[in-house]
Formats: sequence, C-alpha cells, structure tokens
Amino acid sequence: MKNDSNCNFRIKISCAALCLALIPSRAYCREKIDTRLTGLEVRVVKVEKRVTRLESGYTASPASAKKPAKPITASFIKKESIIGGSRVGVKLFVELENTSSRRFEFLSGKLVFMDGVGQVIYAKDYFREEAFDGGEKITLAVTVTDSRMKTYLKLLKANTITADFTEQKTN
Repeated sequence: MKNDSNCNFRIKISCAALCLALIPSRAYCREKIDTRLTGLEVRVVKVEKRVTRLESGYTASPASAKKPAKPITASFIKKESIIGGSRVGVKLFVELENTSSRRFEFLSGKLVFMDGVGQVIYAKDYFREEAFDGGEKITLAVTVTDSRMKTYLKLLKANTITADFTEQKTN
C-alpha cells in the first residue's frame, strides 16, 4: 500500500507541476496574441491613411506625377534686318525656357514662327546636345536670308511675330 500511496502522491505532484507550467504559458500566449493584434491594428491604420490620401487626389510618389506636355517654352524677342555685301536677311531672336524642374541632357524639336493671325511663316528644326537645367533660359538667333525670298518677305511684312517650340523630344 505504501507504494500505491507513494505513486498516487507522485502523480498528484506531477499533475500540479504540469498545471503550474501551463499557467504561465497561457499568459505568455495571451501576451503574444495581444502584441500581434496591436501590430495588425497599426498596419490597418497606415493602410487606411494611404487609402484616404489616394481618394483625395494625392499621388503616390513624385515619379508618378504627370510631366508637362511641353516642358520647353519659346518666346519671340525681336527681329533685326541684316544687310551685308550681296546678301540681305532677317535675324530672329527667340528665348527658350525650361519650365520643368528636370535637367535635360539633350532636346530637339521644331521652332515655329507665326504671324499675328497664327499662320506659320517659317519653321526650323532645332537640336541641342548641351545640358539644359530646370528654369534655365537660352537665347537663340535664327537667320533667314534672301535665298528664301518668300519667307524673308513674309517676315519683313509681319507686324507681330510669335514663336512656338513644337514636336519636343527630351531625354
């Protein structure tokens, strides 16, 4: 009998030890679940903030923002008559401005000169391989001689001339 009671006592002690061992693990598991839930709640709040910003028209990143259709603008400055030797002509001064904040390593396009009505008088292809920083302005001088007689006479006759830089290609 002594062995039976000793055995029962051992079983009772091992059951008690097992119960005591399980109680802290339950508390530990509960803490782990709580921290996981708070982590999930934090992530859900961040996602909700992003969704509301996107719904209100906020763009996700500056790279996805739309670039201007024509980052280079042209403005006509003046025209000068040139008389020298056997040649006569007109020199047209145009200012190109980079209205974007980007730096262009090269640019190409077509310089178009129009009269006051908007009719094209003269168009010339333009290509630049030098860097063109954002906000920078450059002045160009385009010469039209009497070898293009019709164009030369139209430019002399026009009271108001406007310039435009079309078919723009940049890097």
